[in-house]
Amino acid sequence: MSNVYLLFGNEAILMEEWLDTLIHNELPDGKLDMNYSSFDLEEIAIQQVLQYAETIPFMADRKIVIAERADFFGTANGKNIHDLEALNDYLLNPAPYTTIIFKTKADKLDKRKKIAKTIEKAGIVKGFVPLQGKTLEDWILAKVRSHQCTIDGKAVEQLIVACGSDMNLMANEIEKLCLYVNQGNITSDTVALLVSKTLEQNLFAFIDRIAQRNIKQGLQVIYDLLKNKESPILIFFLLAKKFRTMLVGKDLLDKGYSPQQIATQLGQHPYALKITLEQGAKFSPQNLRRMLIALAEADEQIKTGKMSDVVALERFILSIPTKY
Repeated sequence: MSNVYLLFGNEAILMEEWLDTLIHNELPDGKLDMNYSSFDLEEIAIQQVLQYAETIPFMADRKIVIAERADFFGTANGKNIHDLEALNDYLLNPAPYTTIIFKTKADKLDKRKKIAKTIEKAGIVKGFVPLQGKTLEDWILAKVRSHQCTIDGKAVEQLIVACGSDMNLMANEIEKLCLYVNQGNITSDTVALLVSKTLEQNLFAFIDRIAQRNIKQGLQVIYDLLKNKESPILIFFLLAKKFRTMLVGKDLLDKGYSPQQIATQLGQHPYALKITLEQGAKFSPQNLRRMLIALAEADEQIKTGKMSDVVALERFILSIPTKY
């Protein structure tokens, strides 16, 4: 235990889970309401927070103080209302009966700052970033178990592709799936039925259609995306990224790399990369290069105003060779 914590990073749900555990370990439920306070440092000066931190807890051994948006620990300076020298002095000699927890969405500390150096020495500093790989899979399994449910391995993979690195979306989808199965088992069919398809999943479907030489169905997938207000420019960008990954993946496979090694090198989840490599096997390297060139040319026509983004997207799809 420490009297001072700094929680930083943009993965809010992981931060809140960790914070909930800490709070309930520090304060019994019956004492929580009277000895727990939260302050927004965009609205209240740190001096006022420190004054409160130094007051004695009410009928308990400890009190907890949360200081939200403590962005001055990162590269931002925050509002010019804070006496950071007073904060530095407090960090070196915190009230022994108070646990003060600073929170910021900053992705790192600015270690050039005096207070950042001080809090690293005087307290516990913990970062929260999106999970990946096995760590993410373990988190999903634990989350499902907390709802007294189970989940198949294939369903875990589908959920990761559907939600990407959005942990908040992932938590909401897990809750929905668990309510549906009612302490039962979540299968890949359950995920397909209940979890909304993301743009990435729809692009996987589009590539499947064109790999099967079914340009008409491929166009329909794209039209459905446009109807749902997806950006044609974003579709161009993601298609180029997928075709480039297929091309690089083919090259690395030929050089003897395993799919796991390729996933690590390209910074992708193994399951999403597995689908991409399987789809890439249906195209020759020459045709992947042609499609990348066609995408680059379409991008140039859009940027120079020679063609609208929707027309350029349609023309690109219709130009895809039906023999690979």
